[in-house]
Amino acid sequence: MSSWLTLVESPEDMIFILELVYIFLLLVGPTVCLCPNQCACNAVSGFVNCREKGFTNVPGGMGADVDYINLGNNNLTKITTQSFQRFRRLHYLTLDNNHISDIAELAFENMRELRVLNLQWNSLKFLRKGVFRGLINLQDLRLSYNSLRKLGFLNEEDLYSLQTLYLDRNNISTLNSLTFAHLHSLKFVHLEYNRLSAMEDGIFSGSLDVEHVLLTGNKINRMSPASFKDLRTLRSLNLDVNQLSSVNFETFRNIKSRYTNLYLDSNPWHCDCDLQRTFNKIHLTKNLHIVRYEELACHKPGEVRNVTLKALGTNFCVAETVTILVITITVVVAVVAAVVTTERNRRQRMQNSPHIASI
Repeated sequence: MSSWLTLVESPEDMIFILELVYIFLLLVGPTVCLCPNQCACNAVSGFVNCREKGFTNVPGGMGADVDYINLGNNNLTKITTQSFQRFRRLHYLTLDNNHISDIAELAFENMRELRVLNLQWNSLKFLRKGVFRGLINLQDLRLSYNSLRKLGFLNEEDLYSLQTLYLDRNNISTLNSLTFAHLHSLKFVHLEYNRLSAMEDGIFSGSLDVEHVLLTGNKINRMSPASFKDLRTLRSLNLDVNQLSSVNFETFRNIKSRYTNLYLDSNPWHCDCDLQRTFNKIHLTKNLHIVRYEELACHKPGEVRNVTLKALGTNFCVAETVTILVITITVVVAVVAAVVTTERNRRQRMQNSPHIASI
């Protein structure tokens, strides 16, 4: 302290330094002092940590210029238009592991600087259209582990900056061409463990630069040839643990990415010549790669159940073709024999009956 005081050469210098300290305290004072009871606040980072404090409502007493609010693991049940309207500079908002079942329309309208919104592990069954209006800089939206069924709320023009979307482990059963229509910056889509049964045309027509689509653990048994059409940067498509028994080569050929990893393990494949030809075409397509192909196993027919597609080799298709050919020849021979026998019997009847012969 004494060495610091030696720098003060006059009372004017001391007054000047005190004025600087006063101005500094005015600037940081609200961030330091405005901290809700039970929470921990960091003035430097602007971090307000109110995690696991038993709050049933958003607590007051926070400075409007905070950067990060963590309200996870509390007992919040709803978000109103008043809950966060003051936090115009907020970048990160964590609300996971609450009991939130209702979020008001325009609840986040004033939070134009928000980058990450975490709503995982709540009780959301639906979200109103317009609930995310105003979030023009949102890049990461986390809605995993809820009970959402419909995704109309994503049809929002203000979400054009969204890059990562977590929708895994909900009750989503359908997607359509409007679902991601305005998500032009989308890169990662997590849809694992929902109730999807089909992939229709043009689902990603508004998000042609998506890079990773995760559909693991659904009930998908049908995919349109245009489901992933014209995706330009798709790096991975995960369809593990679904109900696919066959696939159309066009579904994958329509992907326009330079290189795409396909995950197709743990599906009930019906192994026949058509399936083998499809996978052979995929192998010959330079921009497509089946990950863990050696683990893909047949489910039907019974004689090849649990045998891998790779183990079947080309002989399986040859054998099937020979079998079909033998069956076809056998049927033709049987038909010809039946015709010959019928004709022979007819002639014998004519010879044995003079009346018929005279006619």
